[in-house]
Amino acid sequence: MNTKFNYAAALIVVAVIAVSILAAPLRPAVAQSGAGTPEALGNKVLEAIKAQNKDELKSLIHPEVISYLKDKNPGELDKVIGNLLSLKIPPTSEFVVQPMEEVSEYDKATQTLTFRENTLYFPIPPTDLLVLVTEAEIPKKDEKGVETKVKAKVGVMVNTITQYNKGWYIVLPVKKAADKEEEKPE
Repeated sequence: MNTKFNYAAALIVVAVIAVSILAAPLRPAVAQSGAGTPEALGNKVLEAIKAQNKDELKSLIHPEVISYLKDKNPGELDKVIGNLLSLKIPPTSEFVVQPMEEVSEYDKATQTLTFRENTLYFPIPPTDLLVLVTEAEIPKKDEKGVETKVKAKVGVMVNTITQYNKGWYIVLPVKKAADKEEEKPE
């Protein structure tokens, strides 16, 4: 009888180990999404916007940024996702990747971007900008002050991005209050 008990216990242990080994590769895929390249990330964002899929958009945001926002700024993530879902996507557009080191308003040491009167703090440092550009006619005045329309490439959507666990993710900034500093995550 003792042998049957040991045999049954051994089978249960082997089954638990086998299930945990087989399930292990599935856990990260369920928890996070991202994309293989910045352009693929942009295309996934566009697909999620067209489908009005909040969960898919959320899966494209850096997991540590999501944790930071939930802890420090509840409700902000829903606002950002709502703003993304409201974007009108032009029929013809392309993605351009620009390194953050080329953005003079970004301070790598403090992980902040100063734009007009706003200072934005990035809980996770972004490495690049992913810009969706399209061709549009914009007004332009010549030297005599006569306004004409000229074709130019204009940015429709800009996301700060970085790579994490072999995938590309959006890195959302947090607006810094003028009278207090945001705490950096540890």
